[in-house]
Amino acid sequence: MAIVLPGGSVLAYIALTRSIGILFRPGVTFDNRGLRIRKLPMSNLVSERTKQRRRILRAAVGTPLVFSLPSGAAIADTSLSCKVKSHSLATSEPALGATSSPDKWVRFEVSAYRINQPGGHVRGFKLNDGLQDSWYRVNNDGTVSNITPNGNAVEQSEKFYLLVDYDSYIANKTNPIMYVYKGGDGISSPIAGTSCWNSISILGDEILSTVIRG
Repeated sequence: MAIVLPGGSVLAYIALTRSIGILFRPGVTFDNRGLRIRKLPMSNLVSERTKQRRRILRAAVGTPLVFSLPSGAAIADTSLSCKVKSHSLATSEPALGATSSPDKWVRFEVSAYRINQPGGHVRGFKLNDGLQDSWYRVNNDGTVSNITPNGNAVEQSEKFYLLVDYDSYIANKTNPIMYVYKGGDGISSPIAGTSCWNSISILGDEILSTVIRG
């Protein structure tokens, strides 16, 4: 087969055969101008991608994080709502002043005693005001009555759980007799649940359960 070149140039023939070889070489591509596109080796591509990832990470680390904190008014509103809801709940579902086991209300734990009375033994507990003990009988309806022991009271293995007044607790938390249920007018600010209590408590007054122990 003979290829006729313009002017019969041997150099032109060699150039043409090289161009044809390049054109049909596997893996060789050209852009729309007919210029050969140089491809990077795979190792170079991996290296370039790694550099890009590092640049992105450095940019992310240098970007300041912005957190939205609730305003003081929002926190106060949450606390107020919690107290109001607890009070409303205590009105619709009356909380017993004294129980023999913990429940959803924040309570103070006291030891149970068998107390001698003229009509026989009763169950009750004692509270100390820093000077002397005061004794209370626990009635069947969860109320309590102040009594005077007839002889020595005997401590039992059971416990009683007295409803806690939150406002009184904050005012005088060192003396339980000042903030627990003792009969009379009852409790004005009971709190239902640990989450509610902790949402309105100042630092150091948080509780882990609904039971406060002396």
